[in-house]
Amino acid sequence: MNSKNINFSNQSLRNRSFKGQNLNGANFSFSDIRGCDFSNSSLREANFDNVKAGQTTKILLSLIAVAIITFVIVFHAVSQMIFGVIERTYESPVWVYGIALSISLAVAGIACAAMSLSKKGSIFKRISTIISGATSGEIIGIFYGGTIAGGKTHKSQLPLLL
Repeated sequence: MNSKNINFSNQSLRNRSFKGQNLNGANFSFSDIRGCDFSNSSLREANFDNVKAGQTTKILLSLIAVAIITFVIVFHAVSQMIFGVIERTYESPVWVYGIALSISLAVAGIACAAMSLSKKGSIFKRISTIISGATSGEIIGIFYGGTIAGGKTHKSQLPLLL
């Protein structure tokens, strides 16, 4: 089939997958292509005039909901760890949470700074993103793991502090 004859103009194509297809010269003008996957597709001379592009409302709302839930969980864990160590001595069993929080936030902060200074798509940026995400997850894991364990740090959590 000649891809120049493919006409998707004035159609709702939301969330369709065109992955890996030859769409050279295809006409998508005035179509709704929100949420479409064009990964590894050939799109030379394809017409995308006046299309509606981006994420669908459903996906956008899902991402916002996940972001809000994540924010609430992280805020709760960090605030509990900060206020839990105020006026405690280093002999207190909760002191380790303060140390873990400080180290994790420092590593995540350094990784975020490295991400902002590195080139888009570089391996250094990818590694920085992984480190930042891992240390953020570490904060949650240490806090909620310790909370479930009744405030006692298990030996299984000690490697997380390294």
